[in-house]
Amino acid sequence: MSIERGVMSDNNIAIKEEHRCLVCSGALEFDPESQTLMCVNCDASREPTTGVTSEAVTSGCPNCGAELTIITGSRQAKCDSCDSRFQMLQDGEDCGVISEIPENHRYIIPFTVSKENYQTSMIHWLANERGTPTDIFDKIAMIRPSEGIYLPYYYCVVSYNVKWTAIIGIDRIETYTAFETRRDGNGNIRTVPVTRTRIVTDWHPHSSSQAGRVTLGIEASNYLAQVHRKLETTNTKESLAGINDSSFGRLEPPSKIEIDQNFKQCNMQGRNVELRPLDTKYTASFRVLPCDIEATEVYDKQQVHNQIALQIKRNAPGDRIRNLNFNGDIIPDYFLVYRPYWASIYTYGKKICSGHSDGTNADLHYGTRPIDKDAKKLKRMLSLPFIISAALTILAIIIIGGGDVDDGLMLTIRTIMVWLTILTGLFALAARGFIRYKNKKLTVERSQNILGNTSKVFQRMSAAPDPTLELPFSS
Repeated sequence: MSIERGVMSDNNIAIKEEHRCLVCSGALEFDPESQTLMCVNCDASREPTTGVTSEAVTSGCPNCGAELTIITGSRQAKCDSCDSRFQMLQDGEDCGVISEIPENHRYIIPFTVSKENYQTSMIHWLANERGTPTDIFDKIAMIRPSEGIYLPYYYCVVSYNVKWTAIIGIDRIETYTAFETRRDGNGNIRTVPVTRTRIVTDWHPHSSSQAGRVTLGIEASNYLAQVHRKLETTNTKESLAGINDSSFGRLEPPSKIEIDQNFKQCNMQGRNVELRPLDTKYTASFRVLPCDIEATEVYDKQQVHNQIALQIKRNAPGDRIRNLNFNGDIIPDYFLVYRPYWASIYTYGKKICSGHSDGTNADLHYGTRPIDKDAKKLKRMLSLPFIISAALTILAIIIIGGGDVDDGLMLTIRTIMVWLTILTGLFALAARGFIRYKNKKLTVERSQNILGNTSKVFQRMSAAPDPTLELPFSS
């Protein structure tokens, strides 16, 4: 299927999402709070039939007849007239997401954080981060305000049933007699026996079998990484000096999640999140990012073998093991999981930043944010007296260190310099802490005026062009 803007050709099939209101025919959107589809016009809610219905498309939107736009780089089309979105298949394909993975191996983690909650949490995040400019809520403007996206992840569940051989070590405590040279009460040197213990390992060959599974996971799309790289090259060198990454010290969320054996739940950073079979009702009003790497990329043979070896060692008898070898059936099975994220691209002055949070926990923010360069310079200047006094103290000690310690003048000079260093250091710490506290307090106070109506920030659009439009999958 060629990827271009325009009307879909006759050899494509659109998968129509059941997201039209039966009351007023308005668009239905998935509501994370109620976990149902809600009408944007009349607030009616409805639980659609599971799955999708398909129909051939030859000229335009099945809902309103308007021209459809194929979303560049994806298997989706959208109607700009009625806001409908469609999944696309080519003739003969058996999977509308990716042909390598069967339908019953596709899952989704639905949004549980609403757009309003995400916006509120982002305001909190910016207000409470260290170094945030105090005027950020007056100057911040949106390029992409609040976009809900589903990011695909590949998971490879490797089932194994192997026979293994190894040398097993069993520890035992052995008692033995040693001889020590000691001096008796008369001062004579004598050799006396002493009873001691030591751990001895007995090694024996052993063989057995073990079955289990290993799970690997990677991002199936490079979209977030591409966005960050693009913004980094779009920002000037001066702008980048005024931008920090998130408080987590990373730009992208971790890809690893632990999935239970039945693919019912997954553990994300200590939180259990429900995993559900892929259904288009969860994607209504959200953007589904396509996979841009092969599913087999998730399989790492060395990592699989290392994990199998760890599991064998964990269950093996004895206290130690060496020369482990195993052979048998190692069968990979591939799964696709869509994980939800809220994402924003915004400007602060000439700086362009991006932020995104987990669609199930708005408190987990990642990305970039502006920092107050003037406050940063002021805090450096406040540290200058401490640096100067510390340097002078070291110099004084070197110059007069060879003098007579009893000399009152030299001792006084050294004492004064040491105390001057301590006092200027305490002053610098106190002043920096006061500035940080004052700026943060002011920023938090200003954020309180925004929290009641986040549209003051999220509806303020930036005049800067969207640099990510050049990227694949950005439409």
